[in-house]
Amino acid sequence: MPTRKFLLFVSIGIVIKLWVLRVFGRIFEEQIRAFLNFIDAYQWWIVIGLFALSLLQGQLRRGPSRPD
Repeated sequence: MPTRKFLLFVSIGIVIKLWVLRVFGRIFEEQIRAFLNFIDAYQWWIVIGLFALSLLQGQLRRGPSRPD
């Protein structure tokens, strides 16, 4: 594909993606703000939970047959 054609399509795609994000951001603004407020309130509990989940996944992936 020629460079000019590629850049044209990439630019059009970026503009469309930004427009869609803006439209859906306005439609779901209340839900997005509620979700962000939840994360703000429970940020450290979420971090601890994800860290524990990561450790658990590592232990399960290692399995009982492998030595420490």
